[in-house]
Amino acid sequence: MPRTQSVVTHLAEWRRPDPARAPANPPVTQSVTELGQRGQFCGIMYVARQLRLTAVDIRTVVHHIRAHIQASGFPAPVTSRLRAGMPVTGAAAVTPKSEWLRAAVDAWIDARHSGTDAGAANAAANPDRAARIEAMLAERFAGQGREQQA
Repeated sequence: MPRTQSVVTHLAEWRRPDPARAPANPPVTQSVTELGQRGQFCGIMYVARQLRLTAVDIRTVVHHIRAHIQASGFPAPVTSRLRAGMPVTGAAAVTPKSEWLRAAVDAWIDARHSGTDAGAANAAANPDRAARIEAMLAERFAGQGREQQA
């Protein structure tokens, strides 16, 4: 560095890339969702809001999410967790710092809150079962004020 040049000027020139030596930017071949983006993952508070668990303790939220994973197929968190050196998966992997794929959580919530729930779809797909259930209910509640509709 020559004595006439200040340190600031020297650093500014040192940081400036040489266009002749700089490699060209490679073409983008992946979509934005494949590369990752802000909002691709969500935390436990987002899940709590979606499950309408806003005024409860964090331990209660963890308990509810674990129950939903075990009972109703809620997506498991994507964050890894180790217990005694072994990886933990499923409901046991839920912690206050767990993260989920936002698309999977939204899809589960939409399927749960949509008008086409599994029970109605199952009854429409199996009319014999629906008829048996109606007959069983009519027999069980006969004479208790529930009239048969003819």
